[in-house]
Amino acid sequence: SGLGPRCGDGMQNGPEACDDGNASNTDACLATCTVARCGDGFVGPGEQCDDGNARDGDGCSSTCRRAACGDGRVDPGEECEDRNAHG
Repeated sequence: SGLGPRCGDGMQNGPEACDDGNASNTDACLATCTVARCGDGFVGPGEQCDDGNARDGDGCSSTCRRAACGDGRVDPGEECEDRNAHG
């Protein structure tokens, strides 16, 4: 039909890494036809948070986990961190 590959048509083609045919950015394939990953700014499968950066200590870790007391990092609202489990 002359239109060529198109992101969102449900078929992976051309430079697309994936194409699930929807505009959801919370599943394994983003609306831009790229594979979801930690650091892309969207909370995808297996992620607790995703703030779009690779910095720890800002509430969301570089592995897309929410900051928590006992995680070994001084996060916002914490005065210290000693990696001990608190109960």
